[in-house]
Amino acid sequence: MKKLLIITVVYNRAKYIFDTIYSILNQSYGNFDYAIIDDGSIENNQFIYDSFNDNRLIIINKNNQGFTKTLKDYLVDKDEYEYISLQGAGDISYSNRVEEEIKILDKLSNIG
Repeated sequence: MKKLLIITVVYNRAKYIFDTIYSILNQSYGNFDYAIIDDGSIENNQFIYDSFNDNRLIIINKNNQGFTKTLKDYLVDKDEYEYISLQGAGDISYSNRVEEEIKILDKLSNIG
């Protein structure tokens, strides 16, 4: 089973982030790590992150740098993952999203 890294960059979004995290942690495909990179939120999101007890969840708190720089800085040296996927901080994924993405990526080697 291929290892996947899912990343969500969060700036505030306390109203939505619980449902976003929940939808990822309940995927039918389980071989992944899920990095939540908090980009200097001024809302208190930490209590939401702390409500999840899942060893796949990685919480990183950063000073606000903006989405692109925060994501770029985190992606350095992530060679252990076969695939990397992004999840919007207010998005909710169907429970089979990751499984379906991996099927497509494995089948069509010309896309990334």
